[in-house]
Amino acid sequence: MKRVVISGSSKLLDKIKQWCSFFEQHGCHVIGKPEALSESNFLQELSVVHSRFYQALDACDILFVANEDKNGVSGYIGPSAFSEINYAIAQNLNHGKQILIFIRQMPDKNLPVYEEISSYLSLGWIYLWPDEPPKQFVRVLLKKGDEYLVIKEVKPNGYNFWNFPGGKIETDEIPEQAAIREIKEETNIVSQNMTLLGLYNCFYSIGLWKGYFFLCTDFDMSHFRISEPTKCHGFAWLNIDEIRKIQPNGVFQEILDQLES
Repeated sequence: MKRVVISGSSKLLDKIKQWCSFFEQHGCHVIGKPEALSESNFLQELSVVHSRFYQALDACDILFVANEDKNGVSGYIGPSAFSEINYAIAQNLNHGKQILIFIRQMPDKNLPVYEEISSYLSLGWIYLWPDEPPKQFVRVLLKKGDEYLVIKEVKPNGYNFWNFPGGKIETDEIPEQAAIREIKEETNIVSQNMTLLGLYNCFYSIGLWKGYFFLCTDFDMSHFRISEPTKCHGFAWLNIDEIRKIQPNGVFQEILDQLES
């Protein structure tokens, strides 16, 4: 389950509440968000709330900056939210964390932070939240004995990682059709009798995706080969413990827990 911190103006708590509901509905746990402070005890409460918020930032997987329109300014990002963005960036760059940082919308060009935000977007340090509906993908766990097929994917940014075979669902496909097609395209394996393990919400730099994960134990691998060398450059058959070592977090962890239960 992804842990989310929502940043934004405490004067827009209705909007913050809506975003909390959105993330909770999509399988996330909101561990930090803006809080209203009383005027009579402002300084004392500020210290406690500020400390609690940064503790949540240290533990989160996603920082979502709900920079809604405020006082006639579009995409307002104030000093506090900007500091929180920079703190999360520093955690990623200096401490090896992988916090996904999203801003709701581009800030107004007249805001002091506009140039910095534009630079952060260009560098890939933060991402603009997409408004389109979630895209969908499939992943297939081909099981042979107590081992599962994993492939080493090649990404455009040069970042390679192990994954189960699969890919995007085309507009004219149902998930089962996409799973069979992707397996055939990537490995030349003809698969049958797939079992749906579950539907999982996944957050990436390009936004929210819905992933269908299938288990398949009935397949013909007599013509097995890596069919798309530009997309993947390695494969392995690994048991659950070995998979945990190469992909210990996120949806992988949930799927592996489910297989062991």
